[in-house]
Amino acid sequence: MTAPPSAIHHDAAAPGPPGGPGSTPEASNHAGAHRPRSRRRNQAGEGVISTAIAVLVIACIGIGLWRGFDLMVNSASQRTRAQVEQIGR
Repeated sequence: MTAPPSAIHHDAAAPGPPGGPGSTPEASNHAGAHRPRSRRRNQAGEGVISTAIAVLVIACIGIGLWRGFDLMVNSASQRTRAQVEQIGR
């Protein structure tokens, strides 16, 4: 059994599925036709912001490591100086 001709008829002016032939923003009445472009604009600086946050986190870790290293070296220097003075007496 075949479908009646009216069921097979396809209206060429009707918008097709998103991404299909004839699915340009001008041809489609779909409200979200412009969304991908606006999403790209909203996410355009996201990589830059993520990188800036990562750089700040690494900088804070570096500052902490430097302070720890500086404290350790100064402490070792003071103990060494004290030992050398004690041996020299």
